[in-house]
Amino acid sequence: MVKLPSKVPLTCWEYTWRRLRKIYPPYLLTLLISMCQTSHTAFEWKILVLNVFLLQAWVPLVDESDPNNLMASTTSWVGVAWFLSALLLYWQFLRPAARLAQRLSMKQALLVLLFLWLWCAVMFLIWMKVEIVSGYFKMVILHEGPLGYMHVFLSGVVLARIFVLILYVDADTGEAPQVETERLSLRGSDPEEALRLPCSTFCKWGFTITVIFYGSCMTLIPVVYDSPSLAVAHNGGILPILCLLLLTCGLETDLFAPVLSSSVAKVLGRISYCQYIIQGNVERLMFEHLKSNFWTFLPLYLAILILTAYLMEWMVSAVQEWLAQESLGQAAPMILSESTEESSSEDHRSVTDLWVCGL
Repeated sequence: MVKLPSKVPLTCWEYTWRRLRKIYPPYLLTLLISMCQTSHTAFEWKILVLNVFLLQAWVPLVDESDPNNLMASTTSWVGVAWFLSALLLYWQFLRPAARLAQRLSMKQALLVLLFLWLWCAVMFLIWMKVEIVSGYFKMVILHEGPLGYMHVFLSGVVLARIFVLILYVDADTGEAPQVETERLSLRGSDPEEALRLPCSTFCKWGFTITVIFYGSCMTLIPVVYDSPSLAVAHNGGILPILCLLLLTCGLETDLFAPVLSSSVAKVLGRISYCQYIIQGNVERLMFEHLKSNFWTFLPLYLAILILTAYLMEWMVSAVQEWLAQESLGQAAPMILSESTEESSSEDHRSVTDLWVCGL
């Protein structure tokens, strides 16, 4: 039986602030590296403010002097961070979207999920029919902006509802969990076991198809990067596969779980965000100095990327730990003075506990 948290939930802005404290320091460091790594155009300097505040994906601007240059857009400073910018907006919809999803029945949730997947067809029609300045401008809007991925984000919220409906019921009523549900219990004797075999199959095929798809795209990127077919696939066209993979991971039947739980994989997982955020800078550095085929220096690229990400993660973690200790040292006298009279009670918490709860 699972008892849902009874404490007051975080607001969307509180959740956003907590996430920003984790993602912003490595991002800011990468942005500083990008500022020093190469020369930049006047357009890039103008849109630097948007990048500093992670608003670049919200404003689909292209350099008017060269509108066909994809890199001359608001995402040009730290190219991969366009998704962080989109997430910053999505987080504001998380709470209301979750509230609505909690009221869906299984049939309604499946229909909504199907509709969100079919929304990719709308992306395809926009790509094919709407003429906005240039194909690259549409790329900035649909490939690197919140509009092109909102349906994918909402699909994740609906899928979470489906996962709960598959496994759990309201422990007090025996009905489907609702917004007011306080306790959950497993549906049936062992619903996870009933889903284990099909989910293992989904996992195997899902990973295989995903690897083949993106492997093919990697070899064709110079040719089809701005094609409508790749845009649709990238903007949720493989949503059913992604949903199956997420369900599989949620049920802990992932075929790669033993590998991902190894010590090496844990280190790679810990630095995965830094790998993501710094990859563009490492690629730029290597392309400038190694004039060879991409696949030729791929092993060297991966090694340098992992080392760079590890050093970045270590440095950022050290700074955050130092700041945390400084904050704790300043807050400790006040906290101790306020809690002296209650130090003998059974539920007395340490200074560290109080400080962590205050975060």
